[in-house]
Amino acid sequence: AGCFRDCEIRLLAGIIRGSFATCWCFGRSCRVRVKDFSELTLPSDAALAFGFMRSLSPDDQARSVQSMVAKADLCDEVPEGLAACFERIRSLFALGLLCYEAFTGAEDLTWLMFE
Repeated sequence: AGCFRDCEIRLLAGIIRGSFATCWCFGRSCRVRVKDFSELTLPSDAALAFGFMRSLSPDDQARSVQSMVAKADLCDEVPEGLAACFERIRSLFALGLLCYEAFTGAEDLTWLMFE
């Protein structure tokens, strides 16, 4: 319980200073590594694990990931709300290059979109 309280205090202090960082510790010591902007804009190692991606320039990597979902278009009869959800998922998938978890998040949201 003390660890969660410490996290709340650190999070609050971070918000006041303008640097947002969350902390989930579950009984361990709290360790959060806050990345700077340049680190956040680098392709993730997990995304680059697909061998062909390493040989591409950053611009070509971005184009390659986006082209994977670019041709998947919805027909005009799809309701506007569903189409907006689809576009959010497509955008999230593209962010998977920078944060691999976005790939899996996009997949999870795709299944929810059908419900």
